[in-house]
This record gives sequence, C-alpha cells and structure tokens, in this order.
Amino acid sequence: MASCIDANEFPLLTGSSSSSKIDYLQEQLIYLQFNIARKYNREDILFLHSHVIEVLKTIKMNLHYDKTAPTYIQLLNTFYLFMFYTRDMQEGLGERTMSYILIMAFYDVFPALAIYAVHYLVQNSYKTEDTCQQNNIYSNAIGSWKDMISICDFLRVYSKQGDKHSLIDICIEKAVTQLIKDNATWKHSIHAMNTHYISNVAKWIPREHKKYDWLFDRFVLCWSNQVHPHIFNTAISFESRTKAFSKCKRLFRKQIAYLNKQLHTTEIQMTNNLWNCIDHEHISIGTYMKHFDKWNRVAADMHYTPDVYNQPNKPMITGSLPTFAVLVKHAVQIITCKESIDRNELKQTTDKLNAQWKRIMMRFQPSSFHFTIPILDVSTSTQQGDLDAFYHAIGIAITLASKSNIHCRMMAVAASPIWIQWKETDLFVDIVAIILESISSIQGSPLQYKKAVELIAQGICDSHSTSRFAENLNMVVISDFYLDIHNVDIQTIFMAKQIKVIPNMFFWNISNHHMIDISTPIHDYKQYFYSGYSMHILQDIKFVMNQLCDGLCITSYNAAVARLNKQRYLPLTDYLHSLCFSVGDDNT
Repeated sequence: MASCIDANEFPLLTGSSSSSKIDYLQEQLIYLQFNIARKYNREDILFLHSHVIEVLKTIKMNLHYDKTAPTYIQLLNTFYLFMFYTRDMQEGLGERTMSYILIMAFYDVFPALAIYAVHYLVQNSYKTEDTCQQNNIYSNAIGSWKDMISICDFLRVYSKQGDKHSLIDICIEKAVTQLIKDNATWKHSIHAMNTHYISNVAKWIPREHKKYDWLFDRFVLCWSNQVHPHIFNTAISFESRTKAFSKCKRLFRKQIAYLNKQLHTTEIQMTNNLWNCIDHEHISIGTYMKHFDKWNRVAADMHYTPDVYNQPNKPMITGSLPTFAVLVKHAVQIITCKESIDRNELKQTTDKLNAQWKRIMMRFQPSSFHFTIPILDVSTSTQQGDLDAFYHAIGIAITLASKSNIHCRMMAVAASPIWIQWKETDLFVDIVAIILESISSIQGSPLQYKKAVELIAQGICDSHSTSRFAENLNMVVISDFYLDIHNVDIQTIFMAKQIKVIPNMFFWNISNHHMIDISTPIHDYKQYFYSGYSMHILQDIKFVMNQLCDGLCITSYNAAVARLNKQRYLPLTDYLHSLCFSVGDDNT
C-alpha cells in the first residue's frame, strides 16, 4: 500500500469506533450489490463511481494506520472480487459498464489493483483443444477482448481526464501485445494455423472510420512502435512522418484483417451470407438468441436445424447464457403476432424457443428453490421503465416458480395481488401467455405491495401450515423498488395473522433508472439483496436457500460475500494480499 498518504485527503468517517467503520463498509457492499443493475443515466453512473471512491478511500485511510490490519484487507479484497463478479460472464453478473465504474474507481484509489484487473479480465481468453475428448473448450476468461476497447471508451466519456486517462494506454498496449502474440502463434508456433490457440482480439480492435475511430491512430502508433519501429525512426521531416504514419496504418489494417479472417467468426460468415460455412457446433447461445428470427428463417430456407439447438434434453452448460429478457421477448412476439405468421413458421419458431427454454431449465434440478413464492411487481413504474427489464422479471418468476416445491405458482401485484398458476407440463411460450393474460387487469396500476404480503400470510393461516413451513418459506420480490417496499414490516403483518415467524425475504432489483437507498442490518439473517440481468444470480440465491434449508443462519452480509467466493477468483485474492504486505510501493 502507499507509504505516503495525506490524512486530510481521506478523512475518517464520523463514527470513531472501528466497529462502526467496519459496519459501514459491510453495508456498502450490500448497497452496491443491490444497485449494480445496469444503469443508462449518466448521473447514476457518476454517483456510483463517487460512492465507490468514498468506500475505497475509507479502506485506504484505515490501512494507512495499520497496513496489515486483516479486517480491512479482507474488506478491500471483498470489494475487489465484487468488481470481477460484476463483469464475470460465466459465474457473475456479466455487466460490462457496471464493472468499468468499479475499475475506474479502483484506479483512482488503488491503481495497481486496477491495472492488474485489466490484465486479469482477458486471461485465458482464447480457445484450447481438449485432445482427450476432441471437444473445443471455450474461453474461461472473466471478460473478453472487447473490454479493452469498451473500457477506453467508458473512460473517455465518464472520467475527468477524458481520452487522456492513463488507463487507456494500458488497455491499448494489452490488446496490441496480444495481437502480436496471436500473429506469432498463427504463423510460427507448433500450433500454427490453428484458431483454437489464438484469441479474438483482432475481431474487436477498432477500425478506421468506425464506432471507435478515435482509438484507431493510437492503436497504430502502439503497434508500429513494437513491430516496425524503424519506420518512424527514419522519418525526420513532417512530410516523411506523415508518409510513415500512412504506411503504418496500411500495415496495421492488413494485420488485423488477416487475423480476423482466420477466426471464421459467426458474424463475418453472417455478413457475407455464408450460412453453410458457419460452424454450428460452436455458435454461442447468446449469438443464436440475438439473431433468433434470422436463424429460423435461414434454417427453414436451407431445410436444416443446427444439431446443437435441436437437443432439448441436453442441458445448457455454456457460461455465456442469453438473458431472460431475450427469451421472454421472443415469446411475447410469438403470442402477439401469431395471427400474422405463417402456421408452419409459427410452429417451428415456437418449438425452437420452447426447446431452448427447456435446455436452460435443465441447469436446475426439480425443487432447486425449495418452498419459494416469486412476487412479480407489474405496477406503473415497471411498465414505464425499460421493457427488457420487465421481460427479465417475468423470466425470473417463471424459473423460480417452476423449480419450487410450491409447484408452478407465483404472485403478481400492482393495485391488487393475484395468484398465477400453470401446469408442470406447460411449455414456455404457453406459460408466458398465461402470465400476460393474468396480469392484464392490474398491469400498470399503482403498487400495493403490502396487500400481497397480507394475502400470502392469510394463505398460510388458512391452510393451517406449521411455523416451520412459514419460517422456511422463501419470498422472492422482483421489482424496480421505485417504492420502498423492501422496508415493509413483514413481521407485523405475519403477527397480525397469529404467525410468530417470518419467511426469508429475497429482494431482486431490476431497476436501471434510479438508485435505491437501503439501510439493512448487516447481521439480519432474513433479508437478502440482489440485482442484475444474469441467470447466474439464481445459482447464488439457490446457494443461500440451501444453507437456510440446512438450518444454518446466514446474514445479509454473509450472503453478499458468499457469491464472491469462487475458485476462479483465488489468484486475485493472492495478488491483493501480496500487494498489501509489500513495503514501500507508492503506486498501489
């Protein structure tokens, strides 16, 4: 850690005791995890950035007084892992922009950790070949090479330094170094001419006169200084330097075009209308769902269906999954436009979408979520916000209800609550249709969340359920939390029905248009907070539910930390600890 710190630069919090500062920092982890769902508003992004800065400066100030204090080092590690969890496409939230907020904040306070993060994001971001099974195993990276360019653009737009931010040059150098390495691997290594041993960095490097045109010249300079330094070294006059730069740009364009062509990316084949040349076994499910309608039309014209998408009994095991929003959106399109679609095309499209949903649901065993009731907010604010967020909420509710011991039953709430139920044999598109029809009478009305809780409590009372059932019941509230419904006194409502225990409350925030202020007791073991648009969050919720089912008491903070304890993050913890115990590093 930095050995020279101005104490005035990082003032201590108002609370003087160490415990109050630790409680504050632990609360902030829960707050950030609840608000880290994607944001499109500039003010929200800058607010989150400044908020993280405040947290990190508080940690840094306390580490200044006791560099090896295990509690503060552990807290720093927790926020560091949270940064990777936010970006992680395979086991985390998969949120690009949100992770860039955290990277920028870390660079402002702990630059060494931010630089290491940039490098680690793309570690293992290439394909390797499993010689035993003759299967291709795709990237195990937390991020992708697209991040190197996206981080640069994020810093240009949101940092005070703009396009002069020093982390931009680090990202450019990282991408250029990989490009040079890929070229050497492709031409001169024992894996020459094998695309499984090169990255896809050439796919993402900015092109001239395209979206990230402002980066192109900087990439050219970085690349030419490493590959063709003699070109600029021999240029003396302004005219000769102009010609040298033009030559370098030409050589650079040829280099990235050549390597990109070798990747045989799906996008290139689609752009060139070479559908027969696409390696269907290795199309990511995300790419497939993004172009779902196009794939179906082409498949119908060519009279084939890629085998990998025609195996409904094969689990979906890939790390990069489609969002619930994409799946529900296609289902809604089928439901609302079925009268205008050719009958055969409608059946094919519906069958394929149902098959994809079935494969994804096979990731979860029956009763994965124990006794769970999803509560879907269909009030005014959820309808006025991003429609994708609402579709995502529907997908969450269907999954939880389908894999609950309270079979295929959920609640929707707005001006009044309603129960929605379907049969276990119903297919995905039919389930979405049932939900849309059921909520039509209350959709878009003011939210009366308390009525939903009262109805559930009344149901428990009327069914003469045991206290053990009520105590182990899981209620998952999926909302944008425009109203402070997470602060509703559940215990008072249940006590009014003579129920002396309360269920486990899981709050899943889908808001992308405002920040939600929560003040939760970090030691409360009945409230848990989540946000985001990734299916992987369900695995984190499932873990907590399993712990609770086993009779363990897990606090709100413990649950927030538990989702960060992943095997692939261990090298990050090791690096942070080695840095914390190093001496005299003024650049940390």
